Amino acid sequence: MKLHTWFSTLNVQKVELKLASVLAIATACIVLLIVSWSFFASTTSNNTSQMQSSTHQEVQTIERPTLSQVDISSQQDTTRLKQTQTTAKTLTKKVQAHKKSVNKIILGQGNYFVQVGAFTQAKLARLMLEKMKKKYHYAIIQQKGDKHAVWVGPVVTKADAINLQQHLQRKNNIQGFIVTKK
Repeated sequence: MKLHTWFSTLNVQKVELKLASVLAIATACIVLLIVSWSFFASTTSNNTSQMQSSTHQEVQTIERPTLSQVDISSQQDTTRLKQTQTTAKTLTKKVQAHKKSVNKIILGQGNYFVQVGAFTQAKLARLMLEKMKKKYHYAIIQQKGDKHAVWVGPVVTKADAINLQQHLQRKNNIQGFIVTKK
């Protein structure tokens, strides 16, 4: 039960996890570039001093980056990092705004319902009805032959019904299905 809840929570957070992993990879790449660049600069200075002290007295000049070049590259890295962070913040805000807009389901109008249970005993159907009314305010019992079906809704569109069905699965662990009232 807890493992299932954890997996469903993980699916909800999938976009946020992808965004965090992209940001972590970008940061790691920038750090790797800085470390490798500093290693290259120190190796170049060691090679120059070794060549000058050799017995052959061969002197080679190796162009080292000047201080202004170092400042420019570090400023560019800082600028890129700030742009990446700004982009990540913007994406996070968009994801949160999208979640808020997706989670708004208007109950009480329309012809689509989500059936959350069907019972042969009316008492069990009434218990499920009370539970759903406490959480969602809109639930009804429909008589289907000898069964008492409990429906949550109505909602206006089928997309809203699908969102409601997913919400019921995620929050209540109820595998409902979509029905229409004619």
